[in-house]
Amino acid sequence: MFNLKDLSDDELMKLCREEKDRDTQVALAAFNEIYSRYYEFLYSLCHTRFYDSVESDIMFEKTWERVRKYPKYSRDKHKTVFATWLAKMARNVSVDIDNQRIKGDIVVDDKANTELSDDGEEKSVSKDVELMTDALAALPEREKEITLTYMEYDTGENKYLPRDVIKTLCAKFKTTAPYLRKIKERSLAFLKNYVESHR
Repeated sequence: MFNLKDLSDDELMKLCREEKDRDTQVALAAFNEIYSRYYEFLYSLCHTRFYDSVESDIMFEKTWERVRKYPKYSRDKHKTVFATWLAKMARNVSVDIDNQRIKGDIVVDDKANTELSDDGEEKSVSKDVELMTDALAALPEREKEITLTYMEYDTGENKYLPRDVIKTLCAKFKTTAPYLRKIKERSLAFLKNYVESHR
């Protein structure tokens, strides 16, 4: 039996698709591995979108439900890394939640989705996830993959990439570890400036 931790995101999602009907245990194990890898990433996106509200938990759970039900991600087909595909799926879920809230299907505290501007007026922060997704899409593929890899491993407990991951990235992009960090720092600065300038 192969070790799921050694598989790429693309390989895991392929297992989710191909084994879903024939071998549910393998598909579930593959899904659990991808869930473990991107738990913190998606959790952060959802709480950026809705903060600590019931909506953020709904967005988090429904996004994973869609990934489990429709494991259609393919690196060759979508021409992007899994995290970007996951963020777009999360954005679609957040739009559905907004529509449900408008219809009255979800009852929440409206203040959970607003913050105060400098003049004391409430302003909407509901576009942050959309802006972050757009900002990621604007990054070149190399910068995007390197930055998302750093974000995947930055869970608060461990802010450093494993040596084997650094080695893989250096070989793939023909660069060095110090330059990887510079690429990540420049990309994070770009993402921050993009979101702030488009709010």
